[in-house]
Amino acid sequence: MGFINLTETALVASAANLSLTTAASAQADPGLMARGVGQVLYCCLLWRGHKLPVAVLVIGLLGGLAGLLTLAVYETQLLALVQLLSLAVLGTAVGVVLMRQMPATADGAR
Repeated sequence: MGFINLTETALVASAANLSLTTAASAQADPGLMARGVGQVLYCCLLWRGHKLPVAVLVIGLLGGLAGLLTLAVYETQLLALVQLLSLAVLGTAVGVVLMRQMPATADGAR
């Protein structure tokens, strides 16, 4: 009887631990939400500046919205991946535009 009670106690404890970890992983990620807000604002500023193609800005906005969705949707791994990939596309596009606009030096090198 003692062995059965210990096993039942261990099962109840593991089930309680599983429910606690599931509830903890289902919480929203404030870091992704903050990055999403920043990315949306950054894309809005770039949109007004007319420096990037609209398709790149739409990708950036979708990534920012994916970060904001972590408040309501609990698929944070997928949303984080979408957000980081869109930020990589946006950052690469901004880098290319900035490199093209650099003034040439006197010897012709950039």
